[in-house]
Amino acid sequence: SLINLRIKEVYAVIGYKSFEIKKYLKKYEKSIELKFIFNKNYSTYGSSFSWISAEKEWLKKKKNILMLHGDIVFDEKLLLNIFNDKNKDVIGTVKKKFNLIKKSGFVVDKTNKNTIKSINHKKFYKKKIFNEIACINKFSIETQIEIFKFMKKYFKKVSKKHTWEYVINDYITSENKILYTNKSKFYYWHNVNTKQDYLNLI
Repeated sequence: SLINLRIKEVYAVIGYKSFEIKKYLKKYEKSIELKFIFNKNYSTYGSSFSWISAEKEWLKKKKNILMLHGDIVFDEKLLLNIFNDKNKDVIGTVKKKFNLIKKSGFVVDKTNKNTIKSINHKKFYKKKIFNEIACINKFSIETQIEIFKFMKKYFKKVSKKHTWEYVINDYITSENKILYTNKSKFYYWHNVNTKQDYLNLI
């Protein structure tokens, strides 16, 4: 999907099954420049720490980024929807029927202008929200620098164990930052966390 978007460079933060992942992705090396970053704390720290693990490499070139999880299966139209959004800083979402969003899923509360009010765990949020986090985001250079700075403060004050959704929610709400979400549609999207999640795909 990234190759189809003509993206040339990918930083892959790996940990669990890292050998198998590197071996599998080698077949794409002629089409895309792959840089592997090993996160030795993958089993104890959250996805926010995996994200900041790429900071050192990213700072060498400082380009707008597309940040996505490696354990998601999705309609390529969703990626295009986020990539082509007119806003520079976008937290990607998919529209789902409320009962189909897992309790552990993250939902985005947004305004009519697609600015984000907050990001919340469905089970902790009383409002009925239909926009689930898609784990595909894009950020401008300026915002990415700000987020990395904020993450370092967050890790000291709160925790390194949280997923990026908690950190970005705090970034939006405590710092009064404006981030957008894409125009959500009912795109196919699936998060594979367990063997059962994988079996559900087939």
